[in-house]
Formats: sequence, C-alpha cells, structure tokens
Amino acid sequence: MNNFLKPIPLFVLLLTACGSAGGPGNGGPGNGGPGNGNPGNGGAGTVTGQALDAQGKPIAGAKVWVKPVVTTGLYETRTDANGRYEATGLPPVGYRVLAWAERQYNGQRYCIRLGHEKVEEYSPVNPAQGAVRNFVLKASGRIEDMDVSDEAIRYFGGTVSVMDSRHVPARNAPLEFTLTPVGPLLDGTQGKTLTLKPNANGYLLDVPVGVYRVQAVALEGGQRTPVKIGTTAENLSAEARLEFKSSGNCVGSYGSGIDGAYLYWSKASNTPPPPTGDTQTWDGTVQVDGGDTFYVRYVFTVEQGRDKPSESLYKGDFFQCAGPSTDCDKLGWAQGVRQGDTITLITMLTEVNASFATDGTFSGDTFSGTTNAVFQGKIATVNLARQ
Repeated sequence: MNNFLKPIPLFVLLLTACGSAGGPGNGGPGNGGPGNGNPGNGGAGTVTGQALDAQGKPIAGAKVWVKPVVTTGLYETRTDANGRYEATGLPPVGYRVLAWAERQYNGQRYCIRLGHEKVEEYSPVNPAQGAVRNFVLKASGRIEDMDVSDEAIRYFGGTVSVMDSRHVPARNAPLEFTLTPVGPLLDGTQGKTLTLKPNANGYLLDVPVGVYRVQAVALEGGQRTPVKIGTTAENLSAEARLEFKSSGNCVGSYGSGIDGAYLYWSKASNTPPPPTGDTQTWDGTVQVDGGDTFYVRYVFTVEQGRDKPSESLYKGDFFQCAGPSTDCDKLGWAQGVRQGDTITLITMLTEVNASFATDGTFSGDTFSGTTNAVFQGKIATVNLARQ
C-alpha cells in the first residue's frame, strides 16, 4: 500500500511598502477665485486654503501641515472659525500640504485625514507665486498620496476583513454582505445600504465609517442561503452590529485614522451536535490531486466543549488501511474542534513526527475537506464516511 510522505508546510510573506509621489497641482474647491467665499492666492511664498465638511460648512481648528518634499522643516497651523488657514514666508520649493480634523462619534474621538476634491490636488505645490490647497471631509474614496501595496489602508473609508470561524480569510468567497446604516455616518450624512462581496484578499473595501446592521448570505448553486456572522469568531448569529474604531493616530499619518474592522462567518448548522462521550469511526480516503489514493480510518471520541457548549471536541486515533475499511494500522492521532458543520482537524503522524491540517465540513454521515499539506508535491482532499 502507499505510504504517507512528510508534508511540507506552505508560507506566504506579505510585505508592505509606502512611498509618495507628485508634481504641481491646482487649488481645491472654488480654486480660490473671487466671489466664491474661498481664500484666494495669498501671494509669493504663501499657501492658503479652506477646510469644509460634507455639508459644505467650515471646519474650525483643523490642523494643517505644510511640509517640504525634499528638505527638512515643517510649517504648522490651524484653520480659523471660517475653516481658513494661511502659511506664509515659504521658500520656493515643493511642499506637501496635509490636514486633519477631530470628530466625536459613537462615543469615540476620531482624528480624520482630510482629502481633496480632485486627484491632482494631492500633488505637492510650489508657493513661488502663491498656491491654494483646500480640504474636504471625505467618507470614502482613494487616498491618492498613499502609494502602498497594502490595499487595506488606501481609502478614507474603513476596511472590513472577512474570515470564517476558524480565522481563515474569505478570499473571493461566495458571500454577499448587506450593510444597513444605523443613524448618521461619521461625516454627518445619512449613508445608504451597501451590498458587498469579499475581494481576493478577503476584504470589504472603502466602507464609509459608521455603525451598520449586517446580514450575509452564501451564494451557492443558484441559492442565497443565510449564514451566521459576528464581529468575533466566538459569537455568531443571524445579524451583527459593525462599528469602526479610531486608530489612535492623528497628525503626521497619511492614513485615514480609522482602524480596520472584522466580520466572521459560518454556515448555519442543520446537524445536531453529537452526544458527549460518543465514539465514532470514520473510514475513507486521502486523495492526492492527480496522484495516489490512501485508505484511512479515524476513530474519535466526541466530547462537548466545556466553555462553549455549541462546540464539540473530536480526538482519537488515525490509521492507514490496506484497502477500504480493511487491514488498518495505527499511524498516529488526530483532534479538532467542530463548530456547527465545520472543523479543522489536526492529524499527527507519530513515526515521522509530522502533521497536517484538514479544513472540512460534515454533511450528515459524510465528511469532506482539503489538507494544508503537500503529498508527493500536490494538495490532497480527504473524504470520509461514518461507519
């Protein structure tokens, strides 16, 4: 019969890098022209502008940085009661102009990066002939001067990381989330109901910061099946309340000032948990993709979780068999925690001191899953039936 090869774990290293770029740009809303209520060009060596909220009202007390692109130094000021600021006496070099405003929302203090109306306004300015940079409070949209590889921090809106109950990212998972605002958003607008799906990294990107009531469905076989969700993996139900936290960062950060949020999900289980102390034998195969088939047996003792009655602990022995359910030799042990119909099963091969994990799903008296190990250079699937 075939023998197991030692599995090779796979690792992925994600690196992020940040940078910035830009050239001369135009002024912000109203571009400082006469008769529009916005500050005009203040003359040579001067940068002026105005900060407005989402309703077009002035933001007083916003902190503004005028920072040289190449050399050191910093001109720091605040907006007045009309949301206006002025930085004077600046040498004729390139400057980045950034601003932040504080907001109280949902019992928290937020320090929010202010944005611009046009992409080119994120570029540096040269005040040799005077320059204008206006700011607006943005609920969503790309932060154009955040030139980083991590898409989770490129937006004024918040990022929601979606994972299953085993903390596995829901990368392109067939899920659809409906986010319904509960009251006004952080920027004071009413917001709207959002329908979003996880992307290739398992993210819901650029969600306008607010409080949301969330529901989700799985999209499989043309059906829309409700799933359980929650903001922690341990507390899942038909609906969740999603909130975004302040990152705690304020001036000096190119980011939005918003921490990422998390949503966990699990299929609603239609299978009752097994009784405590139940002994189960599961026979089946480990099928290497395009390769050998190994006949295996698991003999479990099932115990109800002590701290979480909704969970069941499976632990017992692992066997390799000469054929289907025949001539089985013990190779090691296995254990896992079952949540609903899902389990991550750890199998230990004691003779070679190696292990592999299987993420799988129970369906009545059958089990199917995929290993995280490589057998003969390929991924394997596990299919079992209860005896």
